[in-house]
Amino acid sequence: MKKAKYLLKRMVSLNFKNMFDVINKVHIKTNKPKLVIFLDMVWLYRLTLKRELLTLKL
Repeated sequence: MKKAKYLLKRMVSLNFKNMFDVINKVHIKTNKPKLVIFLDMVWLYRLTLKRELLTLKL
């Protein structure tokens, strides 16, 4: 149950300003479209969250 609370806190406390700052930095370095970088970050976050939820022992 502690892990579920931790994951919920992490989702709620997501700092969007920081996330878009990182997206801008990656865009400048790689010259990839910002939308592609954003979607990649969301996809990886979803996979990580799914893996964490699957490992929960309720």
